[in-house]
Amino acid sequence: MASENINSTKSRFDALDPQLLNTHGGKVDDNPAEVNKDEFLQLLVTQLQNQDPLDPMQNEEFAVQLAQFSSLEQLVNINNNLEGASGIESFGSLVSYLGHEVTLSTSDISVSEGDGGSVKVNLAADAANVSLDILNSEGAVVSQVNLGAMSAGKHSVDLKDLPVNDGEYSLAINAVNTGGFNLSASVNKSGVVSGFVPGPDPELLVEGKSVALTDIISVEIVEGGPTGSSETVEDKQV
Repeated sequence: MASENINSTKSRFDALDPQLLNTHGGKVDDNPAEVNKDEFLQLLVTQLQNQDPLDPMQNEEFAVQLAQFSSLEQLVNINNNLEGASGIESFGSLVSYLGHEVTLSTSDISVSEGDGGSVKVNLAADAANVSLDILNSEGAVVSQVNLGAMSAGKHSVDLKDLPVNDGEYSLAINAVNTGGFNLSASVNKSGVVSGFVPGPDPELLVEGKSVALTDIISVEIVEGGPTGSSETVEDKQV
């Protein structure tokens, strides 16, 4: 909004002759709509230096142009202040994520020394048995995590002592009821936010990895540990 007013104010400076700058070694912006306050002041001074002594600029006209310049400078400063306030607000928003557990839109995990971090399991109904397939980059199942019977709802699961090599994997969930029928279920990566990287495209640090804000599907407060139920898992090599 401020930048539009700046350009609107600038358009009223047509009385100044930009060619005077070229004549005296100055520089004029290729886009006249983008002339800034410094360029305007240079144009004004140059015109005063090169005005016709027999037909000098009238005091009223000079006063009007100075008033326009003052308005332009104020608008520029307001615009800069608004941009700074926006940056502070964004920084504060990122700080509010610290210490909170976030659930991501991905089921990808990173395994280091058998530790696959935390995931969220969500079940539409009570399950007689739930298992997680661990898939490599080629989509092949390399291991399976048995979770046993689980109630409907969200559960926080810590993947420990996984019998797979260090690296990147993805998960697929299998859930069946007492009749052996498949249930609607999902598994998503989760973790506690330990830091953030500000900028035009800010990111959060979750378990040492950068995560885009657009990848977060839920945020929960951590009180003395992970939220939800904690499950002990047993791993079975396929």
